Amino acid sequence: DHQSIYNNLSPCSWTLIVAGECEDDDIEKCKQVFDGYALPITILCLPNHAYSTRFILIRPDWHIVYSGNSMLVDEMIKPFN
Repeated sequence: DHQSIYNNLSPCSWTLIVAGECEDDDIEKCKQVFDGYALPITILCLPNHAYSTRFILIRPDWHIVYSGNSMLVDEMIKPFN
């Protein structure tokens, strides 16, 4: 499926793009943190190496807030603190 990534981004919730395995305790922790702030988050799982980093967090206005190979939830939530 070669559709634009923008077709999969939500205009109403945050999107966490995960390139690779989506069954991860850190991803669940991320969901819990966003739930704690009452922020909806969508997890978008893509094939391994789809992007140059494994995790990309995108705001509803499609601004990239975080990009990295490690799930640094504390770094991701800095805009809320």
